[in-house]
This record gives sequence, structure tokens and C-alpha cells, in this order.
Amino acid sequence: MRAYTKEIPGRIHEKIEDSAYESVFLDGQGEKTGLFIIADGMSGFAGTTASHCMISYLRENIEMTLRKEEVISYENLLKDAITQGSDFLEKNDKGRSTLDVVLVSSRMIYYAHLGDSCIYSVSQKKVCIKTPLEKDKWGVPVNFVGKSTVEGDVRSIRDRIYFECEERSSPDAPDYILLATDGLLSRLTTEEITQTLEKLYQDSNPKEILDILGSLVYNPKEKIRDACTPREISSLFSLCEKKGATLDDESALESVRLCYMMQKNANLVALIDEKLRWDDTSLILIDLKNAVEKKIYQSKELRTVRIPALEREKEEYAKKLENRELDMAILQSDAKDHLEQLHLLAEEKKNFGNELGARDQTLLQKEEQIKLLEEEKKKLHDEVTRLESLPFLERLLGTKKKGTL
Repeated sequence: MRAYTKEIPGRIHEKIEDSAYESVFLDGQGEKTGLFIIADGMSGFAGTTASHCMISYLRENIEMTLRKEEVISYENLLKDAITQGSDFLEKNDKGRSTLDVVLVSSRMIYYAHLGDSCIYSVSQKKVCIKTPLEKDKWGVPVNFVGKSTVEGDVRSIRDRIYFECEERSSPDAPDYILLATDGLLSRLTTEEITQTLEKLYQDSNPKEILDILGSLVYNPKEKIRDACTPREISSLFSLCEKKGATLDDESALESVRLCYMMQKNANLVALIDEKLRWDDTSLILIDLKNAVEKKIYQSKELRTVRIPALEREKEEYAKKLENRELDMAILQSDAKDHLEQLHLLAEEKKNFGNELGARDQTLLQKEEQIKLLEEEKKKLHDEVTRLESLPFLERLLGTKKKGTL
């Protein structure tokens, strides 16, 4: 078995008055045993001191006894320890507290309860509350430790202890047990708690379940609709600018929750806190069959299972993968060769470009020479034309003069 704990501070008290304790140990016979306790100290009666002292007393007198010796009656062990612890609180003026204890042996589960906290039993068949909610119409516990008698009840503290037990092998025995102080029931509806715990048989593990419950304590949903009157609901909608919305309007309800969570409107926060008393909340979720570790173990086992058809298919895929890797290697080699060829072609192109540039330069020079020769040719042509236009004698004389000169 394994237990998961979550503690959520409320807004009512300056100090947290809840206490929780969980321990899994080997008893005197070497059998695995679990002791799980929640105590909700009562405001105005040294609640914090009472809850801590009671848990410390029970741990010393129940767990230590079971570790050292064989116990004949677990019922007497629980009732004696609770009675003596209550007397200790009363005689030493240590305050008052509600109390829930679950003791799990190798064969049995024992429940002990006083007050307005609760114990949930969770199995695939059902989710149910194992303990009575002992409180008055104002929400004040009417049963608790720290006082031998309570108003209107002549029973002794030992007789006021609600006690129950069941065999772990019973068809109706739980797979999980949830211990919760009254802060949970003041913020969540019974249906919300039940639906959340049922998720243990879906995809959620115990830690996730506690996180879901914790988030609904911080930011309640259905409890707003359940605890508030239509007039109060209308006021909440108006305060979050959803005036005229109805109870069935989920978007309007989400707007109320958002405003409350962000504390955008002080009047809205005050109204919800007044209707949904935000007390401290302590939660212990016990996984009796260690289902989480079993799932992990089963997952590891599945990894080692060998199915012939799947093994053959795996081998075929491995061969295909090997062939494809070989093809890939060939393609990569070809690609490398092509890249080298492209590099050589690029070098050739570069060299050809340089050679072409040099030839272009030579061509330009030749064109310049041709241009100069053309100009000289034109000059000679003009001179010939001029001479041909002179009379023959002038040309002759001109020639002679030139000769004489």
C-alpha cells in the first residue's frame, strides 16, 4: 500500500488547524501495516495545538505498540489510544479536535471517527462515505476529542467513537480510501468528489486526483450553484458583469469562478467565501493495492513479452530498414560524387569565364586598331580624291615643286 497527502491552507484562520499523518511500516510479526490520521482542530479551542498533540499521541501509542508487540484486538487498541489521547488534551488544556483514523493490517481495515471530517471508500463498484457527518446546522462539530462529554450527549468519549472494520479480501472492500477534513465538503459537492475519485479507474493516478480536488477547493465550481440561493447567484453574475444570466449558463458560471480566482471583485469574493466556508483542508489518499506501482510493473512486463507474429514482423521491418539504410548510403555516395562534379564544372566555368574575359579584352584592342586604320584609310582616300580633282598640269607642277623642294 502507499499513501499520498495534500494540505491546503484556508482563509479563515491565521494558523493551519488541520494535521495529517501517514505511515506504512512492518509490525512486530513483519506484516506491512498502515496508520493514517487526520485531525481538524476546533477554532476557539487551541485547534492547532489539539490536532498536532492528538496525532503525536496516537502515533506513539498505536504505531509504536504495533511495531513492538502482537495486538489481539485492534478495536481496543484504537479506542484506548483515542480515549487516552482525549483525556490528555482535556487534563492539560490542549484544546479540542475532530479525528479520523484508518488502520490497515494485512487482513483488515479499521475505521475510527469523531466529528465532521470524512472517510471515503473507493472501489470499482461504488464510491461512498464510510463515516457520519457529526455537525450542527451552523456547521460546528458536535463530536470531538479533548472533552469527555459534549452538550446533549451523555455517552463517554469511548462510546462516542464511530468504529467500523472490514476484511480486505471482501468483494466490497475498497481499492482506495480518502480521508478528508471538512474543508473539502464545504467547497465541493458530493457528486464532484465522487466523479473525481472515479477517475482513479481511468487515466488518473492518486497524486493527480489530489491535485484536481485541491484545484476545486481553491476555485469551487458546482458548490457555488449548490450552496447559493437564486438571488445570490444573480448577485454574483451582476458583480462579474454577467447580469441576466441563468443558473444553466456555464460561461457565466466560469466568469464568476475566474473573477473569484483572480479576486477581481472584493464583494464577489466575500459572498462566495461566506457561503462556501474556506477552511483548512487535509487530504490523505491511500492506494491499498498499490495500483500505480502495479501498472508500472505491468508496463515493464509488456515490454518483455514476445509474440511470434510480431517478432517476425519486427524482423521484416528491420531488414527493410537495413535495405533502406543501404540505399540511403548509396544515394549519399552518388550525391557526393555529383557534388564533386558540380564543383569541377563550376571551376571550369570560372576558368572559361576568365579566358572569355581575356579574349573580349583582346577583341576590344583589335577593334580600336581597326578603327584607327579606318581613320587613316579615310584620310588617304580624301587626299586621293582631292588630287584627282586638280587639272593635270597643276598636279604635275605640284609634283615637281615637291620634287624640287
